[in-house]
Amino acid sequence: MESHSPDLNRATKSNSSHQAPDFHDELSLSDVVEVLGKKALQLGLIPSFVVRHFPDSSQFYIPDEQGEPLTPEEAYLQLKALIERPTH
Repeated sequence: MESHSPDLNRATKSNSSHQAPDFHDELSLSDVVEVLGKKALQLGLIPSFVVRHFPDSSQFYIPDEQGEPLTPEEAYLQLKALIERPTH
């Protein structure tokens, strides 16, 4: 099985560069979401980040398991918006 380990810098680049995303299926999208979640934690944007892995999918909880689980797509959009939000 091929190991997916997206590069943190590539995974968090702004879409303004018009580069293709670093994912092409749900597995690679989930990998990118985990990288973005770790970056959001490091930046202090979220207090916690929970991932539940299943054989065919992953569920994401931001900030914790008290809310509804997010799909990889929902988690990606939410984390990307948080990280790219301008700070004033």
